This record gives sequence, C-alpha cells and structure tokens, in this order.
Amino acid sequence: MPNILCKLSTLSWVYVDGKDAGSFLQSQLTNDVSALDERHSQLHGYCNPKGRLLCIVRLVRHDEGFFMQLPAALSDAIVARLRKYVLRAQVNLNTAAHLCGIGSAGQLAATALTQRLGPLPATDNGYVRHGELGVYGLPGALPRFQVIGPEAAIQSLWDALSEPLQPQEPGSWSQLDIGAGIPQILPPTSEAFVPQMVNLDLIGGISFQKGCYPGQEIVARIHYLGKLKQRMIRAQVKTTAAPKPGDRVYSPAHGEQSTGTVVDAQPSGPGCFDLLAVVQLTAYRAGDLCLNEPNGPALEPRFLPYDVPVD
Repeated sequence: MPNILCKLSTLSWVYVDGKDAGSFLQSQLTNDVSALDERHSQLHGYCNPKGRLLCIVRLVRHDEGFFMQLPAALSDAIVARLRKYVLRAQVNLNTAAHLCGIGSAGQLAATALTQRLGPLPATDNGYVRHGELGVYGLPGALPRFQVIGPEAAIQSLWDALSEPLQPQEPGSWSQLDIGAGIPQILPPTSEAFVPQMVNLDLIGGISFQKGCYPGQEIVARIHYLGKLKQRMIRAQVKTTAAPKPGDRVYSPAHGEQSTGTVVDAQPSGPGCFDLLAVVQLTAYRAGDLCLNEPNGPALEPRFLPYDVPVD
C-alpha cells in the first residue's frame, strides 16, 4: 500500500482541559502524563480496577489542555466513565465533534504533506502543529503521518493530497497499525486484556514509575512479580470469512478450549487477512494456531517490528 491517503472516520477526539486536567489524566491513564511535552504524542491504556483495558488512547498537549484520541465506537462510554471520577477537580471533558482526521503513508505522502504544511515530525510519536492542524508521526514500515483539525481545513488538505496519493478505506490505516504492532481496543475486546497482553509495555504505553491509576496494582504486579502467560502476536490467515475483533483462536493441542482472541484484523489480499491476536504462549510455541475452531484456518505467524518475549 504505497503512498496512501485515508479518512480516519473510525476515530474520535476528546478535549480535556481545566486547571486539574493534567493531574486528573495522570490519575486515570497508564503512562506518565507529566512527561508529555508539546512535541510528542503518547500512548496510554485506560483500565478498570481489575487492570483490564477499557480502551487505548493517544494523547497530545493542545493549548491549555489535551486532545485524547480513541475509537469513535468507545468515545461516549469512555467520556461518561471518566466524568464519574472528576468529582471536585476542575476538569472539562468534551467530545471534539468539530475535529476529523486523515492519515497518509509513503515517501510521496511525506513529500506532499511537507510541501503543503511545512516540516513534519522527525521521529515516531512526534507531533507538530501548523496553525489549526496537528500532525502526528507514527511508527511503521513506511513514513506515516496523521493530521487532525477542523473539518473544512481537513477537507481542503484531502482535496490537495488525493491526486498525488491513493485514497483508501479506513481499514487500510488499521492494516498499517497491525503491521506496526499497535493494538486497538474495540467494543468486542474492551475489558478482555491487561495492558501487557497487547504489548503496551513494549511500545511505550505504560510507565512503571508513575503514581496510581485504576488497575495499577495488578499491572505492576504482573511486571515485577508475575510471568505473563499471554502475549499479542501478528499472523496471517487465509479464509473466506473475515476475522473480527473478539474471534477466538484455538490450538489442536488444547482441544475445544480457546487459546487466544483476535484483537484486530484487516484484508491483506484476496481471501487473506492480517491480524493481531492475544494467544497463550504455550500454544504459540507449540504452533498450529487456528481461527474460530480447533481445525479452523491456520494462523501463520508474521514479523512484528519489536521483540516479543515468547520463550
């Protein structure tokens, strides 16, 4: 998928501001908000008290507050839950309905964006602002950037970029996330995993030095004392039925008992899908992982761009 352009219609943004916005987010999310500067974005998990991920968000500083990016399908529920914990803190949480985003990837995409906007983030997870637009640099095999801003400004940018680039469906952007090993929690998998199961500790989404947040004791105990039995892997599967988040993974060695769960999946060719799945490491080491039933379509492991401890 060289030099693509996607509308990020599956994402939503929430603006968090007020005198106590930073300390409030620090008390709710898995990463160290106090370490976030205006030149970077930051991945976070948001957990329930049992340490299970409700959502994964990407945070940037904006003016006197923060933009929190998350799946649109979870936005209302997450905002409602966060508001319950505001109590007497001076914090406002409002869905930024005026914002939308586009993603672009490829060397030609980087050149076209630079010509249109100016300098882009020079590193993964970098962030720069150009007037009313914000540009995120994201990990991936190709130069990869997403831009957020008011609808009119984003539409103007889309019109300017859609001729040199190749407009694609939003799923193409999710496929690039899969290739980069960046998980997305969606409604079928909300509260299914602790952060380390989806490798959030391996991609800079957890601070083990910060203070408390919901589920922190469990997340820390796994890090310092526990031995993780499940990890997220990337795989390819050939099937006529599209895999979806929440689908089960099996291993013949484990019989009828599920040994994993699909996190996300996207088409990668005719009858072929690229996916991320959390699987039991004993089943992974034994091989022969299958989709949806013990003798279902075989999962063929694929490369992730970071080391995953599976031994």
